[in-house]
Amino acid sequence: MCDELRFSPLEGKLKFFLNSLPICACDVDGSSDIQCIKLSNIDGVLGKIAVNDTVYLLYVKESFLALDNLDYKIYRIKIIESANLTNIEEFCKRKMLKTKDKKILRLAKEDLVAAVSHKSKEMENLVKFLNDSPLYFTRTEVEDTKFLWNKFLRTNMANAQNQTGIVYLYTGYFNVKACSNFEYILLSFISSNRVGPRYFSRGVDVEGNVSNFVKSRYLVVKNGNVITNVIIYRGSVPVYWEQTGSLRELQCNEKDSFRACFKHFYNNFRDSEQIEDGNRNDVGVCKFSDKNRDESLDKSSFTQQICHFNNILVINLLSNKKSEQKLSIMYKELLKNLKIEYFDFNLNKYHLNYKKLKHLFITELRTKIGSILEKMKINNNYNNKIIFRVNCLDCLDRTNLASYLICDYYHTQMEIPKDHLKTLFQENGNAISLFNAGSNALKNELAVKEKRSIKGLFDDFYIFTKRVICDKFNDKQKMEMIDTFLGRSKINEPEEESAQKNYTETTTSNDPFHNHLTDLQRAEDHGSAAAELHDMNGNILSNNDICAKNAEEPPCNEETTLLVTIKVVSKHDFDNLDLQPSMNIRFIIICVNKVVSSLKSVFSEEDMTYRIKNFVLISKKSYFNNHILIFSRMDEIKNIHSIEYVERKRNLQFTKKNCLLAVKYVYRDKHIILYNVIMDKLYNLEFFQQNGCAQADIFFLTGFFLSSKVLEIFKILNLSSITSDNCIKTGFKGNVFIKNYTENENATFVEFTM
Repeated sequence: MCDELRFSPLEGKLKFFLNSLPICACDVDGSSDIQCIKLSNIDGVLGKIAVNDTVYLLYVKESFLALDNLDYKIYRIKIIESANLTNIEEFCKRKMLKTKDKKILRLAKEDLVAAVSHKSKEMENLVKFLNDSPLYFTRTEVEDTKFLWNKFLRTNMANAQNQTGIVYLYTGYFNVKACSNFEYILLSFISSNRVGPRYFSRGVDVEGNVSNFVKSRYLVVKNGNVITNVIIYRGSVPVYWEQTGSLRELQCNEKDSFRACFKHFYNNFRDSEQIEDGNRNDVGVCKFSDKNRDESLDKSSFTQQICHFNNILVINLLSNKKSEQKLSIMYKELLKNLKIEYFDFNLNKYHLNYKKLKHLFITELRTKIGSILEKMKINNNYNNKIIFRVNCLDCLDRTNLASYLICDYYHTQMEIPKDHLKTLFQENGNAISLFNAGSNALKNELAVKEKRSIKGLFDDFYIFTKRVICDKFNDKQKMEMIDTFLGRSKINEPEEESAQKNYTETTTSNDPFHNHLTDLQRAEDHGSAAAELHDMNGNILSNNDICAKNAEEPPCNEETTLLVTIKVVSKHDFDNLDLQPSMNIRFIIICVNKVVSSLKSVFSEEDMTYRIKNFVLISKKSYFNNHILIFSRMDEIKNIHSIEYVERKRNLQFTKKNCLLAVKYVYRDKHIILYNVIMDKLYNLEFFQQNGCAQADIFFLTGFFLSSKVLEIFKILNLSSITSDNCIKTGFKGNVFIKNYTENENATFVEFTM
C-alpha cells in the first residue's frame, strides 16, 4: 500500500498512513479500521507549523531517490504541500460529521479538498520557498541534529501515534557519480543552527555556531570498499563580526571572541579517538566551560593541555583587502592560541593563472598535512584522519574551489581517476550558493575548465549583479521564511543572544512568570507587594485599602477571570510560561503584543492551548501585532456569547508602534469590552466612543505603552488603573473586583471577579 493522506470522518482528523500504520496529524487517538477518505498519495510527513494563527501539516507530495549507497538512502524533494488543520477542525464543526447513531453524513469531497488545501498568502510564500530550496529527506537520521532542518516541526508532532512516517529533513547537495569500478559520492549538509542570507547572518554566536556552516563528505568507493573519505567544513569566521548590504565596511567585535571560537571548535571538531580514550585532556575544557570561572584567567591556561584539535587543518582564504585583513588577523591569533594548524591562501590573487594557483595551493596543503600527520604520530594517534575547516568571507565561492582542490590532491596521491570530480563540485557550489545567495557560485569555471575565460568573467559579473539584487529585494523575506520554518526569532548581535540567554536562566529560577498560576499566592509574594490600585477618582489605594476592598467582595472561592498581558520581544518570553490555573479561574484572556516584526512563528494559539491545561480555546483574533485569545473551562462556555472583534484600521499614523484590537462579548448578561493596544501616541478618542466604551457594563484597557504621555488615556477615559513597574499597564471601569495582581518584566497577571 502506498503512503497516503486520508481524512477520517468519524474522528474529523487528517491521518497519514504508512503501509496501513496511522499517524495522527492532530493530538487525538484513533484506530486504523475506520473508513477514511483518501486525499493524496504522499512520501512522508515533515511536521506541523503555525503561520498567522493557522496550523498546517507540511508533507512531501513527490520525491525521487537521489542517493542509495553505503549507509545513505537519501531522497530529493520535488514538491512539498501543506494541509490546513485549522480549516479541517472548523469544517468538522460546521458539518457535524458524527451523528447520534454514528452514521457518516454525506460529504462533498470538493468542499473537503478546498478546506484542506486553503492557505494564506504567507503560507503560499513559505511553501514556494521550500520548493525552490535544495531539500532532501531520509527515513533515518544520518547526520548530527545541528544539520536537521525539521527539528521544530517534529517537536510539534511529538504526540503523534506513530513516528515512522515523520521523515528527517536536510538541505544541501547529495549526489553520486559512477565510472568503471569507482563511485564518487558527495554529501553536503547545511547547518540549521545559524543560517541566513548574506548580510543577515554573520559571524558566530555564544554557543560557537557560525553562519552558513556546511559539512561536506567526499567518498570514493571501489567494489564496495571506501578508499577515500574526506571531511571538509566550511562556514563563517568564528569571530563576532558583521557586514551589511548598505555599509560595505566590515565591522569586527573582539569582545569574548576567544570563548566563542573555542566553543566552535570544541563542539564540532574534537578528535573523537582521544575523547573516547579516557577523556584525559578534558581538564582544561571543563574549567573553560564553567559559567562561574574567573574572566581574568589567562587564556593560555585553557589551551595548554588541549589536544583535541590535533587533526584539524584550517585553510583561511580571506584576502589582504582592508575589509578582510583585520578579520583575518584576529582569526589567526585565535587559532594560534588554540594551537590549531592553519595556512593562508589568497585565491583571488591567482585566479587568472589557475596552474600557478593549483601548484602553490597543493604545495602548501601537502606541507601542512605532513606536519599534522607527524604530530598525530608523536601523540600516538594513528587515526590519520584530518578534518579540513575552510573559510572565506561568504563561504560560497572560494571555499568550494578550495574543497575541490583538497579532493583533487587525494585523487593524485592515490592515483584515482578524476572522472566526475569536477562536475560534483560544480553542482555542489551552485546548490549551496543558490540557497544562501540566490545565484550560482563565482569562479566555478576554474574547477571545470582549469582556466579563466572572457565568458567566465562575464558570467561572474552577471552572478554578482544578481546577488546585489537579491541582497536588496529578496533576502529580507528569505530570512523571515527561514526564521518561520525553523521556529526561531532572529537576533543579530551576539551580546543580545547572551543577554537573552542569561535572562531566560534568571526567569526560570527567580521570576514568577515561570509558573505564575501554579500558586497565585506565591506569585503575589514575589510581585504584588508593591502593586498599587487607583480608585475611580484617581486616588491611590494602598495594600490595606485593597484588602479592605476585597473584604467586601464575595468569598475566595468565587469564580474569577484571569487577564494576562504579554510583551513579546523574543521566543524566550514564552519558554517558561507554564500556566496551571487554580479551580477558581473559569476564563483566561491572553493579550499578546509583538514589539518586533520578525516573530511570525514564535506565537500561536496552538502553543498556548498546549500550555493551558483543562481549558479550551473558544475565540481568537490577530490583527497586525496584537493578539487576543479567550480560553474557557468546558462547563463555562455556555455563559459567554456574542463575541465580536473590532480593530483599528491601519494608516500612516498607526504603525507597528500604534496598534489596537478590541473584543466585545456578553457574559451572564454583562456587556464587556476589552482593548489590547500598543501605544506611543494618544489615539483618536472617538474610536473608543464609537465602539461601545460608554455602553459597556465593564471596560478594560490593557497593553504596552511606549511613553508616559500616552498614560493620560486612563484619566481621559476615567479608568481605575493598576500601577506597575513595567511598560505594561491595565485599567478598568465598572463593577470589577481585583483578586490578585502580579507582574514581571514582560507580563502582567490580573485576576478579577465581575
